[in-house]
Amino acid sequence: FAGYSLAGITTSIYCRNAGVLFDVGQGLPFQMGARHVLITHAHMDHAAGIPYLLSQKNVYGQKETNLLVPEAFAGPLEEILGLWRKVDGHEYGYKLVAARPGELYELDKLHCVRPFATPHRVPSQGYILYRKKTRLRADLRDHGQEAILEARRRGEDPNELFLDPMVAFTGDTKKEFFGAEPDISRAKILFVEVTFWDEAKPVEHARTWGHMHLDELIEILPQLQNERVVLIHASIRYSTRELLAILDRRLPSAEKERVVLFPRPV
Repeated sequence: FAGYSLAGITTSIYCRNAGVLFDVGQGLPFQMGARHVLITHAHMDHAAGIPYLLSQKNVYGQKETNLLVPEAFAGPLEEILGLWRKVDGHEYGYKLVAARPGELYELDKLHCVRPFATPHRVPSQGYILYRKKTRLRADLRDHGQEAILEARRRGEDPNELFLDPMVAFTGDTKKEFFGAEPDISRAKILFVEVTFWDEAKPVEHARTWGHMHLDELIEILPQLQNERVVLIHASIRYSTRELLAILDRRLPSAEKERVVLFPRPV
């Protein structure tokens, strides 16, 4: 993973091995290889760089970009991109998808994604990135090699496709995102926003602005099955040193290896 996440400044996380970019921020060169761009919501610190990225990809001949956005954002974004194409003097190559929570969208032969609803101040959604895998069919698992061979003799495939949740990304959200989809907590890695971290900005303040507080994360941690919980979108009122000290002080000992802060430049 590469990227940045500072509340109100920029959020964009690039999963290189899947070619998937979660949010765009203002648009930066490290995003150029992304084939699939998943936008959580229309706030500028998450989505302002869409025209920049598409324009740059056009310049470098990368004209096949899959752009998934919340349904309410699709129409306005198409208008914005139309204006930018006009003033930029370039045609952008992309496929814009109004992605709906709960529906599954194919990305390539190995990956697909399912949006999930997130409560924020504007229409928003997170995404679960799946890797497609195969396994022995459930009806054959306890019946030995002969049953597998017999299935093959009948012309049947003894294997079945299943979707392995690899990454869940919340974008900006209140803690109620957790109930939207069971695979959020089953994903190998969960990127979750935690904007406010101490009593200077209490839980009530975080909720008013559609964000999460560290107190709320600690409350739901026992219900999260993820191998790694990565914290993003911390307010710039905190330095990285302060955040790490708060984690060391507040996290239960059993969670200190699982819960990590995504690297920040401040």
